[in-house]
Amino acid sequence: MESNFKQKLTDKKFVITMEVSPPDEFDLKSFFPKFDFIKTQKIDALNVTDTARAQGRMSPLAISSLIQNEFNIETIMHIAVRHRNLLSLHSDLMGAHALGIKNIFSVMGDKPKKDSPFINSTFSDLTPNSALKLMKNFNNGLSINGAKLKSSSNFFKGAAFNPSTKNLEKEMENLRLKVESGADFLLTQPFYSSKTLLDILDIIGEFPIPLIIGVLPLRSIKNAEFLQKNVPGINIDNHTMNLMESSKSPIKTGLEISSSLVNQLKGKISGMYYIPPFNNYKSILELIERLEIPFSFQ
Repeated sequence: MESNFKQKLTDKKFVITMEVSPPDEFDLKSFFPKFDFIKTQKIDALNVTDTARAQGRMSPLAISSLIQNEFNIETIMHIAVRHRNLLSLHSDLMGAHALGIKNIFSVMGDKPKKDSPFINSTFSDLTPNSALKLMKNFNNGLSINGAKLKSSSNFFKGAAFNPSTKNLEKEMENLRLKVESGADFLLTQPFYSSKTLLDILDIIGEFPIPLIIGVLPLRSIKNAEFLQKNVPGINIDNHTMNLMESSKSPIKTGLEISSSLVNQLKGKISGMYYIPPFNNYKSILELIERLEIPFSFQ
């Protein structure tokens, strides 16, 4: 059975997903109550990250399965290939499919900091395209070495796109290779001006596969400066910085900037990938209230 998330994008419905950070401890008693509210909300899937910022956390495979069973909502399991070899990637993908996890987002993954205890992490020559190609093979009923399998998978495969790139030609070539490798949808890093994407669309016309934009509301000028300085791929324009610096209600301003961005781009994007600031998951409800979008949720 194919994923509902895939069907909604195929039907050109606007989708809303939200990022979830797996816990960094064994006890899950305080973890699941954070998401009780999603049972009645307009959220189509939860993105489960994989060792974000190279921090040790619970396996996204385990959390994705637990979330799907607990909340009856689909997940998009992130796979950071930097921390895997081909054999472990193969095993994780087969395990995910067996557990009913069909939506997979392939990403390179963050480098450990120089002073990190994980600095000697496993060397891997894999790329996100390696995972895309492997899943494409699985979907075609082929094994890791190209041999025919008795059955096939139905993975729905995601890849990253950086709209804030300073080298659009290179980013578009990377996009071409990702689509060729089997990518079915795209997730972006957060950005804060509709012009960032509109300028790209003026050049390329449209994206070859559904584009879901990353949305991370700013909370303060210090928060904006931290993201600008420390998170690769985020480039906050001067106008947004000035708005945050002059705002007397920065949290409200941050929500207004993000909701305005989504509203301005409706009809040109396939959905929103919400990244909760400081893991404040319920903040998505405040943003959804500001959207002028026909949702996919019934």
